[in-house]
Amino acid sequence: MPADQYTVTQRKYIENYEYFTHLKEGCYGANDEEGENACGSVAAQILLSYNNWANDGRLITGSAFLMEGREDVREQPYHEKRLGTTSNESQSNSFYNMMKHYINPIEFGDTTVGAILPTVKVGIERYLRDCTEIASTVTMNYSLTHVMNATRAEINQNRPVLASLAYYDGDSTLHIVVAYGYQTFLINGEEVDGLVAHFGWDSETSNNLWANQAWVNSVLSFQTSHVHTDESLANDAHIIECLTCNRTKTTENHTYSSYQQLNKTDLQYQIYHTAFCDCGYSEKRSHLIRYQKTNALTHKIDCPLCAMPMGEAEHLYKYGDTCFYCDYTLGDY
Repeated sequence: MPADQYTVTQRKYIENYEYFTHLKEGCYGANDEEGENACGSVAAQILLSYNNWANDGRLITGSAFLMEGREDVREQPYHEKRLGTTSNESQSNSFYNMMKHYINPIEFGDTTVGAILPTVKVGIERYLRDCTEIASTVTMNYSLTHVMNATRAEINQNRPVLASLAYYDGDSTLHIVVAYGYQTFLINGEEVDGLVAHFGWDSETSNNLWANQAWVNSVLSFQTSHVHTDESLANDAHIIECLTCNRTKTTENHTYSSYQQLNKTDLQYQIYHTAFCDCGYSEKRSHLIRYQKTNALTHKIDCPLCAMPMGEAEHLYKYGDTCFYCDYTLGDY
């Protein structure tokens, strides 16, 4: 279910959670072939893509694995070409197909079940040994007990995990997701703990979903030992690059240059709009409320940044003869 469906009493995300909110369809495998059961491969692809983006740019280096034009947007770390990896089902050496080759039992002739986390772990280890020179710098741990404690510990260290879920949605369903947060819902007056994850579906509704802790049966952590040596990229203090692994990222000094209204199906559209930075980052930010006097009775209300009209209201004379909001003074019209 969506992570904002009920009242949230506690929430913790990794610092780089925006990676998952900006990750778009086409940046990871679709897993949409009937009976393919490749959720473990998709989750591994997203986890490795995240860590390549955030923690060590040497985890994925093959030109067939990286999206075309990726180097052209080095100053836009949140651009989909920087976030994603090749996922074309028909391209045999796309990164998605490479993950299936190493992980998915279907690749080994088993067409009945998808990969379980121990299989995912072994597959990632094989990929790192075969395709990178930094396998020894990665540590993975599989936890079958105290799984939420293990998940919280990793999230608290700003590391997403792979989580195996067993839940009921009309049929008993097994699924592997990338968890990057945990939170507590208040449901019917009772607090219920769970995790927040990207579910790896080829859909805009795949991200920022909540899973009850009762569904989580095991987790797999992933940690790199690389320490970045950063300097500003192209004299832009907002973009920095690691001199060792060539990872690029932004500082917190976003400068928003354009704004867009939220879709009216979003219940928050009257409160927030989307603000865009040239680096590719975007987030919901509150409207800049403007009051413009229109006549002797009313003023107009809008947001000058996104051109969101918010209607009209009567003047409010809190003190004397001047409107508290638009500075209209009696007799101006």
